[in-house]
Amino acid sequence: MNADAELPEAESSEDETLARHTRMAEVLGGERRMGWADWKDMSIYESTCLTADGQRVSLWAVDVLQRVLKDDFLSRVEDWQKRMQEKNPDVKLEMHPIFSLGFWPANDVPWVYANLIRLAANIQLFILENKSHPNKVRDVVKALHDNLEPISWVSALLQLEVAGLGRKAGWQVQFEPQYLTGKKSDVRLTNGPTHLLVETTLMRRSVQERKALAFFDRLAWHLDQLGWQYDVRISGSLKGASSENAEAVVQWLQAIEEVARATSHDGQVRLVPGPAEMHVEVFRPTEATVGEPWGVEGDPIETYPLNRLLTLLQDKNSQAEGSVTPVWVRLNETAGLWQCTRFQGMTLTQMLTFLTDFLQENFLSLFPNLAGVILSTGALWAGGAPLDALGERATYNGSIALRNSVPVDHCRETIIIPRPEVPNSDAEVFADWYIHEDTWLDWALNELGHPSFNALSQEPLTENGL
Repeated sequence: MNADAELPEAESSEDETLARHTRMAEVLGGERRMGWADWKDMSIYESTCLTADGQRVSLWAVDVLQRVLKDDFLSRVEDWQKRMQEKNPDVKLEMHPIFSLGFWPANDVPWVYANLIRLAANIQLFILENKSHPNKVRDVVKALHDNLEPISWVSALLQLEVAGLGRKAGWQVQFEPQYLTGKKSDVRLTNGPTHLLVETTLMRRSVQERKALAFFDRLAWHLDQLGWQYDVRISGSLKGASSENAEAVVQWLQAIEEVARATSHDGQVRLVPGPAEMHVEVFRPTEATVGEPWGVEGDPIETYPLNRLLTLLQDKNSQAEGSVTPVWVRLNETAGLWQCTRFQGMTLTQMLTFLTDFLQENFLSLFPNLAGVILSTGALWAGGAPLDALGERATYNGSIALRNSVPVDHCRETIIIPRPEVPNSDAEVFADWYIHEDTWLDWALNELGHPSFNALSQEPLTENGL
């Protein structure tokens, strides 16, 4: 075929690209609402990390989500986020997962496409299975559609996660099984005579804690801007900073700007005291100190993650009342149990020991209807570490701690703590599922007739195209 014959196809491709860019400019400019076509236009068609098969499967994944979540879902999410921001203007907006950097293709990296395809594959596999073995997956899909709260979405995603891992291992799955009391669990997994019931949930920071963090972040950002504007460094403490003394804080910031302007001219180091325990030092670094760290620190956030964990498990225990089979709780943790408490700096084995001792002594008295708890931080960036170096497993008193890789370039830490008298085999079942979690996506793709993920992704191109 000659070049002239190929020209119309090239022009068509250019026209399509221009049309996509025009549509996205209209969305970003507020001229029209975002739809599914725009959501995938952000990157999939021009992705630098997808192969041709990867583009095809990613578009298929978006089509699956659009079919089950309906055409107006994205605009409903935008409206919900706007209402939440108006309701709590002092709290940093909690982004809905559909627009998160770990899921939205606007963030054009392989990990995002792995997450997108994993969700679509889970939904599609259970919808197909539902035709011959009713599993109530449509109840989960309905929850994703109806309830826009991120905590509800995370719970539904965890339902699909646990159910998907169990299905790969050959277990029969039932969503939303009902107890004799009329209450429901999230997932029932059956393998011969063995039954596992699982409740899923998220433990996150309170509104007050998120308000305090947002206030600190705004102050720290403002001080950073002053430092850049006047070519100085500002270091010190924001302890005691609160929106309740906002007027005094504003006056203090004005004083800091005057000092920063003066120090910019004469290089003199100046201390600026503020309300409560706040104080900063404004200075210009010397050649000897230019590489030293600086910044501001705030109050330790008043988190009580252990108390919150007990309260959450007691709520799940009440929900499980009437169940013949004790219930496991699969819990994602973003309240600071790993990051912002005494556990920071502990090894995974030390965390396992502490949490096992803490929870097992409370199982019988506080939550006798629970079989155990599966705690995880969610996926963590692996920092480029070799995949074979990520794996870790530790055991203590029937409990199991795992660190395993998940696609792509991420890992997950999971701690599985059974009730003391529950057979250790149940914890081993979950541990086996999660330690092999990195193989789930390729298994699911194969089940659905798609190539493995390695055939769908590639290293992103550099600016020079290499």
